[in-house]
Amino acid sequence: MANSYLSRAVSSSGNQRTYTVSAWCKIATGTGAKVIFSSDVEDDVANYGSLSIEASGLLKFINVTGGSLVTNYQSNRKLLDTTSWYHIVLRVDTTQSTAGDRIRLYINGVQETSWAYSTTPNQNTDTGVFKSGNATLIGARHPTSYPDFWDGNLAHVHIVEGQSYAPTVFGETDSLTNEWK
Repeated sequence: MANSYLSRAVSSSGNQRTYTVSAWCKIATGTGAKVIFSSDVEDDVANYGSLSIEASGLLKFINVTGGSLVTNYQSNRKLLDTTSWYHIVLRVDTTQSTAGDRIRLYINGVQETSWAYSTTPNQNTDTGVFKSGNATLIGARHPTSYPDFWDGNLAHVHIVEGQSYAPTVFGETDSLTNEWK
């Protein structure tokens, strides 16, 4: 269903600085943003994060903290193939002293380095994800007002709080076919 999603209430704040999201995604032909993961915007419009494939096909991770957009990564690469599975990994670790290591996005095991936008958060920024009172959503950004849902198939979705894992924890390159699996 195009407006189905999973939700988990967060009763106490978790690690908002270090986490990993991994998901296998097959996009549908529908229009609009396809949201993989977010904290519910309706719970706290001033503090949230969202990982999506936008209508244009761009992979996007944003983070709003204190009402300000502090993280905005949008790939130049477009994910438009509706027949293929994409493995998306988001690594967040704002405790890193090197700015380029704070937000890392991977598609099929390869780190994206070409960005339409790349606004990096300051060191030790809380991302609004896993904030007390904010639900964590898989497949939706804000389910009631101005809804954006996942449109397609999602499989093997992993959200790991407190760790920044490489994509090799979730997949590998086949030595015979050189295909990410």
